[in-house]
Amino acid sequence: MAKASETLKLLREIITENFLEHHHLTLGEASTLALSAVATIQEHFRGDAIYIAVGNSERLERRDLEMWEEFDGSNYASLGMRYGMTERQVYTRIKKIRPIAMARLQGSLFDEE
Repeated sequence: MAKASETLKLLREIITENFLEHHHLTLGEASTLALSAVATIQEHFRGDAIYIAVGNSERLERRDLEMWEEFDGSNYASLGMRYGMTERQVYTRIKKIRPIAMARLQGSLFDEE
C-alpha cells in the first residue's frame, strides 16, 4: 500500500493531467487547481480511508445518454453495431434512458433558481 504522501502526489498528478487534457489549461493553472482540489479533499476527509468505486453505473449512464442523443427513432441496428450491443439491448437501454433524458431536457417545474 502506498504512503499517504505518495497517494496525494499521484492524485495531484492525475488531476493535473485531466485539467491539461480536458480543460486546455496551462501547466501552471492545471497544477494550481489540482493542488487546491487535493487540499480540499485532504481537509474534508482528514485521515479517513476513502473508497473510490469503479463507477460502472455512471459510465453506463453516460453511454446510454450518448446513445439517446444519437437515437433517431429507427436506428437500433446501427447503434447496436456502434456500441457492441444487440438491437434488443439497444431498445431496452433506450426505453430505460428515455425518461431520464426527457427529465434532464425539461427540468423540474419546482426547481429553485
